[in-house]
Amino acid sequence: MIMASRKLSAGRSMIGAIPLRIALFMLAIAALAAWAFWPVAHLEIRVGQDGPVVKNLPISPGERIVYTYRHSVQLTRVVEILEAAPNGHLVVRETVYDMFGVGLPSDVPDGNLTLDTVNGKFRITDMDRDIPVLLVRVAFTAEQTLEVRGEQFRLDSLAAPTTLLRMEVVTRPRVSALFSG
Repeated sequence: MIMASRKLSAGRSMIGAIPLRIALFMLAIAALAAWAFWPVAHLEIRVGQDGPVVKNLPISPGERIVYTYRHSVQLTRVVEILEAAPNGHLVVRETVYDMFGVGLPSDVPDGNLTLDTVNGKFRITDMDRDIPVLLVRVAFTAEQTLEVRGEQFRLDSLAAPTTLLRMEVVTRPRVSALFSG
């Protein structure tokens, strides 16, 4: 009789543990789903206005993006430093270049133009130029690169010359990054 009651009480405690395990499992599933579907920002690069995504990089508001290219007329390097804004736009913060010339800034409507006496480069700083979408055409001679979170890549590795690339900050569920470039 004593053995039977011990078996009964052990069985009852096992039965009580099953709903607790189910509840903990369901809680873990709910937490995983919330994490996977929580919206996060990405720098999305696609071919054309609505073509396929060729690169998708996580980015946070305030993070910098460095776009570098060789100027088509002056044949010098130009560096554009952009920032991901909280409103989902890109904002040009700084431009660095070697000389004045055709197509290079000389009249600065926003920001401060200075000459870096150490390396001889012109810098426009303190810019606040809002760009909802950055459209860039891949050029075979421009040596265009983009750097985001320490990852640097050439734009001609994403698309053929003359291809229009559309870059914008988009907010999507975290899991969507698994299914795009």
